[in-house]
Amino acid sequence: MRIEMDIEGMSCPGCERTVSRIIERNGGSVELVSAREGKAVFTISDVDSVENIVREIQEKGYRVMGMERKSD
Repeated sequence: MRIEMDIEGMSCPGCERTVSRIIERNGGSVELVSAREGKAVFTISDVDSVENIVREIQEKGYRVMGMERKSD
């Protein structure tokens, strides 16, 4: 499944790395994390892990403003 997430609060390459690591640690494969666009795009097979990704991103102080799930 492909996930497109709108994320508020990323402002630098360090923020992008933090979000990328969260996605990867939860089994996702990162296509894009952009502070400039306020967006993360990734694929993941375990849909239940998406909730963990959202929770961990928000625990780091960023806000997930929206998310779109697309089937492969």
